[in-house]
Amino acid sequence: MDSAKKFGFDVVWVLFSLLTTLISTFLLRIILARWLGPSDFGLFSLIYVIQSIAILISNFGIQHAIIKHSAEFIDNQSEISIIYTSGLIISLVFSVFSGALLVLLSNFIADVFNVIELGYLCKILALLLPFSTLLENTLGLFNGLRKMKTYAILIALRSFLMLLFSLVLVKLGFGVQGAIFGIILSVFISVILSLKFAKRYIKFKVKKFIQSSKKLVLFGIPIFGSNVANELASRADLLLIGYFLSESQVGYYAVAVSVSMLFLLVPQAIQKITFPASSEFWSNSNYQALQGMINKSMKYSACILLPMGLGVGFFSREIILTVFGINYKDAVMPLCILLIARVINGSTIVPVGASFSGIGRPGISFKLVSFQCILNIILNILFIPRLGISGAAMATAISLLSTTFIALFLLSKILNVSFDIKWFSKAFAFTFISIIMFVIGVKLIDSCLVSIFIVCTFSIFIYMFLLTKKDKEIFSSLTYSILLRK
Repeated sequence: MDSAKKFGFDVVWVLFSLLTTLISTFLLRIILARWLGPSDFGLFSLIYVIQSIAILISNFGIQHAIIKHSAEFIDNQSEISIIYTSGLIISLVFSVFSGALLVLLSNFIADVFNVIELGYLCKILALLLPFSTLLENTLGLFNGLRKMKTYAILIALRSFLMLLFSLVLVKLGFGVQGAIFGIILSVFISVILSLKFAKRYIKFKVKKFIQSSKKLVLFGIPIFGSNVANELASRADLLLIGYFLSESQVGYYAVAVSVSMLFLLVPQAIQKITFPASSEFWSNSNYQALQGMINKSMKYSACILLPMGLGVGFFSREIILTVFGINYKDAVMPLCILLIARVINGSTIVPVGASFSGIGRPGISFKLVSFQCILNIILNILFIPRLGISGAAMATAISLLSTTFIALFLLSKILNVSFDIKWFSKAFAFTFISIIMFVIGVKLIDSCLVSIFIVCTFSIFIYMFLLTKKDKEIFSSLTYSILLRK
């Protein structure tokens, strides 16, 4: 199989894994939002954010170090085994420490948010960290080796089990506590299976362990800082809404965030491939391939996200009220604000942003997300008390867009990548025209007809004028191969 088709199939497998995760998480949030109500759903959203941050701390960036080094030594199983095993041991130590720290800080966290239940839930959450660390590092191994089928199956299994166990336990009357236990059970079963798949790579040698551990930690430190800062930048709005406002307001905003996060599916799937691929191209000095990969990744992501963004934006009220219920109507405005930033960010830097780490410069990503984190926190503190959850959406959108433009500038300078400005100008210009047409059209005829017409017209425009003949052939060939693959 040639490299272009291999890249395409890898993206398909990653899309499958992300899609199952997204669907499972989205369904879980929809059902919990309806079963628990805005207040308890807001509590679940808060503990979910704390869980995400705790998992990042316990992993300490080792997963990304495993991805990079296993991609570099893809033909050297002995070296990969040492790296993988060393990563497991180091991360387990960090996860035990993180779990103990979470237990010690549980009551303090509950006091900060003035929610008593958070203390007990944080103690339960500490049980998840060792299992999650083992699973994430094993997934990192398969990602680095480009074994995306195994990678996708493991993630799909975890997502399905999370949905199943969480809903059963909540239905049995265990509430938010049941949802957390459901997540723990899904990770526990998934990690057992993942270690079975990876057992051939488990190999311990004391002398090489020290050397490999040093290598992994040195690479992982800036990744760790970058991931934590990125998580805080992404979740600062929810956390600060929880601090300034009520759990119900957190619930409303969490619904808007859940829908907007759908726009990360495609670019993150592409990023899972561009990260190890950029490492491979850079180490082999294949700069032409790196340039082509970055440009195509951005364009393909934009071709999907732009019409998708228009559709969700035009039908935002109907989507929120139909899916989550009338109680969540306050989520409509924050969703529309977040959509703008998510579409632009996902169409540009998200598919290729991990290339900084891929070429051995993870410190750049750390500085970028640190800037975004600080800016987001400052803007949220200024906006939330005055504008409520719409202010939180504005703060997040401004910080996200600011970081996006800075990241693109650095990408062009450090990797010497030239972007197709003319192509993106056409795409975003027609997007703006489509929005103007919608605003005018809804005053004259039925909004549903206007929305459908504009989205269809925009999709045709992309196919006719933004995709080259070669792009169409790649899509056709890939689709044909997928459908006929046995």
